[in-house]
Amino acid sequence: MQRLFCIWCRGKNSAIVLSDTHVEMRRPPHTVFRMIVGTEWLIEAVDCDAKALRDEALVRDILERVVKDLALRSVGSVWHKFPGEGGVTGLIALTESHLACHTYPENGTATFNLYCCRARPRWDWERQLKSKLGAALVMVTQIERGLVEPTKVTLS
Repeated sequence: MQRLFCIWCRGKNSAIVLSDTHVEMRRPPHTVFRMIVGTEWLIEAVDCDAKALRDEALVRDILERVVKDLALRSVGSVWHKFPGEGGVTGLIALTESHLACHTYPENGTATFNLYCCRARPRWDWERQLKSKLGAALVMVTQIERGLVEPTKVTLS
């Protein structure tokens, strides 16, 4: 059985409905306004060149290219190169949210996460990571955060 909680907003003539699976704002007559708060991309590049995954300058260049190509704005970054044969971890804080990466040379894998609270086109992760890191396979998952577009429903 689904749990449902409702908070009535008198000044807004609407209700915020919380359930186990989502949040929505309802206004008479029976319209659900779904709110998009951002888009998140989760990227996994596998079977990459281990040497490339240890190269902090190369990984920084990839993230800087994402920022430039998507017209994002950096407010600072943190980088860490693990010793010896270790990989690289980087985070760029953005006015739009964040861009992060972690490389695992011992597994031939790199993971990236880009979250934007403003609409942006999809970056060509597949082509770029195959070219720069020698990835055999790049998997991109795109998630719309928050809820999406208005729909008509019957309130019970």
